[in-house]
Amino acid sequence: MRDGGSPVVVFIHGGSWMHGFKTQHIKLGKLLAANGVTAVLANYTLFPNCDGDQQVEEIGQIMRYVADHIESYGGDLCNITLMGHSAGGHLITQYLLTTHNTPDNSERINIKNCIPMSAPLDMKEQFIFQTQVGNEDTCMIVPYCGGVKGLESRSPLYWISLAKDKSVELPSMYLVYGNQDYIVPPIVNSRFLHQLEKKCQEHVHLQALEYDDVAHVDLITDIEDQENNVCNSEPFNEHRGAITKRHKKFMLGDILRIILN
Repeated sequence: MRDGGSPVVVFIHGGSWMHGFKTQHIKLGKLLAANGVTAVLANYTLFPNCDGDQQVEEIGQIMRYVADHIESYGGDLCNITLMGHSAGGHLITQYLLTTHNTPDNSERINIKNCIPMSAPLDMKEQFIFQTQVGNEDTCMIVPYCGGVKGLESRSPLYWISLAKDKSVELPSMYLVYGNQDYIVPPIVNSRFLHQLEKKCQEHVHLQALEYDDVAHVDLITDIEDQENNVCNSEPFNEHRGAITKRHKKFMLGDILRIILN
């Protein structure tokens, strides 16, 4: 264990905001633990038993619990990575922009990295995309957002766009996605990255990692199926604002490198 404890990952599952459970990613937790990471896999109340605002509030509750207790599990309170897949990636980013990053947040927790994975960061674009591919009848975005008018306020892209240029203080942001994602359009990541560059303070690291031949669900399942050895990954160059294209065999190693550095 490092001085001060081990790096911490708080992982939030996906499932269209209405499905999923933390134990479906127990393999990810074991992989992280095998590499010296204290892993926290968390649940949240699912729609329609709550709305999106409550889900974001529950992310805050999870983070406060981590702040109060993680050191007793051997975790380093100053080395926390917040990570989520799909709807979970949306929720952690929404939390950072609407709750964690507000001036009146007296309980702000020191988050080192944020890794939204295959995350729908623009709900308007997500709804348009689902309509174009003929999924509007089964898409839960409009009900989840309380109607079309709610798409904007549920979008991390909207909240970052409201900020003054070069004013936003965030953890290092790594947008992780596959180029064969037919559920969340990959273009959303480049648009969000552009807004982050425009709005964040210069010292905040911002980068997108795009994996070749990887689909939406495969991103997380393939990571969980890879060997737990960070050395299997060729290091990627960390360039602020870059969209870095990577082979899918490096996914787990890349994630571990972000967490362990």
